[in-house]
Amino acid sequence: MPPFPYALIGRFWDASGVRVLLNGPRRTLDVRPDDVIDGQWRVDAIGDAGITLTWLPGGQQKTVSFPNS
Repeated sequence: MPPFPYALIGRFWDASGVRVLLNGPRRTLDVRPDDVIDGQWRVDAIGDAGITLTWLPGGQQKTVSFPNS
């Protein structure tokens, strides 16, 4: 499984629920559960400590934590 190419930079709520901000080498994204990033990573869950993703080509899960403040 390749490394996840984005860093978690924030979390917020809107009318659709919880979302996270991701910062990558070329862009910043806001995503929510079930979004697919770059056709490779599905956001499975957003929690207090970070997000759980599935790397779709291999079906493997990965947890990415928010940076410590």
